[in-house]
Formats: sequence, C-alpha cells, structure tokens
Amino acid sequence: MLFFSHWLDLVGKLLSIAGVVVILVKTGLGGAAERLLASSPNPRFFFFIVVLGLGAVWYFAIHRPLVDVLMTQLYVRLRFGVSPSWSEAKQLRRLFCLNMMNLQWQPMDHVKSLDRHERLPALLAAAKPS
Repeated sequence: MLFFSHWLDLVGKLLSIAGVVVILVKTGLGGAAERLLASSPNPRFFFFIVVLGLGAVWYFAIHRPLVDVLMTQLYVRLRFGVSPSWSEAKQLRRLFCLNMMNLQWQPMDHVKSLDRHERLPALLAAAKPS
C-alpha cells in the first residue's frame, strides 16, 4: 500500500520506487541477489528480509532526505507561489509530508489568502516544532 499526502508526494514516491528498480536492473544486483538467495535454505524469507532492508536503507538514505525535500519544494512553489530554499523546504517537509504516526499532513489552505511575501514566513512559522 502506498500512502501519499498530495499529488507531488505520490509522483516522488513512484519515481523513487522506479529508481530502485532501475538501479537493481542496471547494476545486475537483482540477478546476483537471486542467485544468492536461491542457495539459501528458505529463499522467500531471505528475499523478504533483503527487500525490507534495502527498502529501509533507500527510504532513510535517499528518499526522505532528498526526494521528499524536492517534492516539498516543488509543492510549495506550485501551490503557494513562493520559492523556498533547500533548507526551508527541509523545514516545510514537516507540514507537507505524511506524519508516519497518524498518516496526517497539513494542507495549509489558509496561507493562500495571504499576500505573496507573507506566505513563506507563515509556512515556516507553522513548521516550527512546538
């Protein structure tokens, strides 16, 4: 199951999954892992463990710090008409990416009614931890 908060979050997750598949195919790691797992006593279990481990490493090393921040930056740019820097987008990720505890996010629709120069400071103020 794939959870997403907004359409750019979905695009980012799909591109991230496609990136993993391309890397596995282009580097030949998929075939090497298949041969290694075939010789194990329980190939399905070890395949599950390998996929889970690779998925966790990819998520925390690539997707969360890079793809999520890029998609947040694009979302804020398209939705609110302001251009956040990379560090500001990292802060705003707290608002626009799913909270993994309760799968909620903050759409911040009320910010669109503010003047353009007031939007980014309002978003950054909302993103500060309480």
